[in-house]
Parts: sequence; C-alpha cells; structure tokens
Amino acid sequence: MTAAYRARTYGELDPLTKDLPDVTTATPKQELTLRAQGSSVRREGRWAVPRRLVVEAKHGGVRLDLTKAVVLANEVEVAITAAHASVRIIVPPGTDVVDEGVAATWSSVSYEQHHEPGRSRLRLRLTGSSRHSSVKVRTATIFDLWLQRLKSRWRQFLRPS
Repeated sequence: MTAAYRARTYGELDPLTKDLPDVTTATPKQELTLRAQGSSVRREGRWAVPRRLVVEAKHGGVRLDLTKAVVLANEVEVAITAAHASVRIIVPPGTDVVDEGVAATWSSVSYEQHHEPGRSRLRLRLTGSSRHSSVKVRTATIFDLWLQRLKSRWRQFLRPS
C-alpha cells in the first residue's frame, strides 16, 4: 500500500499490478442466450448476469436465481420467448420488476413487488411472448436462502480433499 501511495508514475505501479487480469480482454458479455428445448436450464449461485438475458424455452423449463448472482448492470432486460414451457426467475429483495409487455396467449405471467418502486438497486425489465406457458418472477424467501446455504455446505462436504 505504501508503494502504491508513493508512486508518481504508471511505471512505478507496474510491479504492483502485473499480476492483475487485463481489463481489455476481461470485458463482460452484454447478452446471454439460454435455450431449453425439451429440457431444463438452471442458473443459480454465483454467475455473471449481463445487461440482457434472452430466454428461449420450448417444451422445457428455465429457472434463473439472481439472489447470489453477480449482476453487471443496475438494469437487466429479460427477453422471453416461451412455448409450452415454464420460466421462473428468483430475484433478491428490493428488485423492481417492470413488465414491458410480455404477450401472453393461454399463459400466465406474474410477478411480485414487495417494496416501493424506484428505490431498488436492481431493475428487471420483462419483454417477449409466452404461449401456453407460465412466467413467474418472485422475490427470494427465507426458505430459498436456507436451501442455498444447505446446498453450498453439501458441495463443500462432497468436494475431494
């Protein structure tokens, strides 16, 4: 720390920062496409959430858990195309959910809002279409958090020494 504070040029900082990753090659993705066709896709735990998620589910299911995820932007667009499918999104408490017109045909689209809109750290914008499907966005419950902790401990137990 002392060497960093005493540095007057970038050259003096080079020995201190040479082991850090190059930020030009470590730029995060702006979009992630998840496809579930006759199968299921799950994202939970620590995973990188880009600015835009494209969810394509046909005769399958998608479950996205954002409670422990690393969200790279304060606003995330989720573009949903669901046909005969189920899409579940679990968000951390205090998330604003904005439905920007998910077209529902013989479907159900629901989300919970447990706080005053506009006072959140994360905003989730829903777009797309749902045919003969179910789309649900809900806030994480105490049970969800307990289950995550239990799974984490179980993975540590199973990890070879």
